[in-house]
Amino acid sequence: TAEAPFKLNVTAAPTISKGLTDQECLVGKELRLTIVSAASPQPTVKWFKDNVELKNVGTKVNDDTYELVIPNVKAEDEGNYKAVVSNPLGDKESQCKLTVIEPTDLKCQFPEQQTIQVGKPIKLECVVNGRPQPEVTWTKDGKEIKPSDRVEITKKPDGTCTMTIKGATPEDKVMHRRV
Repeated sequence: TAEAPFKLNVTAAPTISKGLTDQECLVGKELRLTIVSAASPQPTVKWFKDNVELKNVGTKVNDDTYELVIPNVKAEDEGNYKAVVSNPLGDKESQCKLTVIEPTDLKCQFPEQQTIQVGKPIKLECVVNGRPQPEVTWTKDGKEIKPSDRVEITKKPDGTCTMTIKGATPEDKVMHRRV
């Protein structure tokens, strides 16, 4: 009998064994989006943000692992990301949503201590920033102050929060705000 060596090439459309997952990332931190995909012949991987292809990004970590690295995440990096793995036999895609988080920053625009005449209005204002936009709760003696006929609480899209008390009473002393 005679033997002859031969090479067998098995071809397969891409499969994704580990897809992208939704991520939250703090501003300034590094983010790695990773997929694991097998295909023969070797696939190409294209990365997209909000359905726009990202050029010259993404790296092959090993035979079947691919990464998109954002070294210093910014607020504008938030969006929907997609990896498309392709070869001549087909393509597969995986998607995720990136939410960018910014630490809360609270600036109060009123003095720590104020003297208000009884019957006069009290207006306290602060500006709060962060992603997602933080909720502001006004409190007195550890209890939440709710809007009423006497108390108006507003929050503008720019993060400006105001509490106005229409007529000060002796019971209004020691007010606090909490993010």
